[in-house]
Amino acid sequence: MTPQPRLLVLALAAVAALALSGCSSAAPETASTFEAGAPSAEAEQSGSGDFCAELDAIGATGASFGTVPLYLEKESLAATLADQLEVLAVTPPEEIAEAWAGKKDYYERMLAAVEALPAGGTLSDPAISGESAEHDGETDQITDYYFDNC
Repeated sequence: MTPQPRLLVLALAAVAALALSGCSSAAPETASTFEAGAPSAEAEQSGSGDFCAELDAIGATGASFGTVPLYLEKESLAATLADQLEVLAVTPPEEIAEAWAGKKDYYERMLAAVEALPAGGTLSDPAISGESAEHDGETDQITDYYFDNC
């Protein structure tokens, strides 16, 4: 395995571990001052309550902001990107608007490249796949915001 795919596999494993740790079904040991699923007072003050409600309405979770596995065949990758773009169609709060727009733009360009592939083809354009790591900071910012406010 060459270094780039290894990094992708490690990055995907890290995102999966973070997503799973944030999605535990076990009830917390301490009492909560707000109902599960209700936005925090901080979220309501920042206006993120509407944002979180919109994400919840389309079934988005913390895992919805993870990286896309670029090795998938055309049909699977196109479906995954379409799902991601559905989430990214929600208007983000100002705090993450720039990261949100950057990730959305990247996924739109990636989807256009994927749609040009032959059936069963895989993405091999280094200009698109090589750019993935450049968006890790955006993914982190969006995921952190989601877990802190939603």
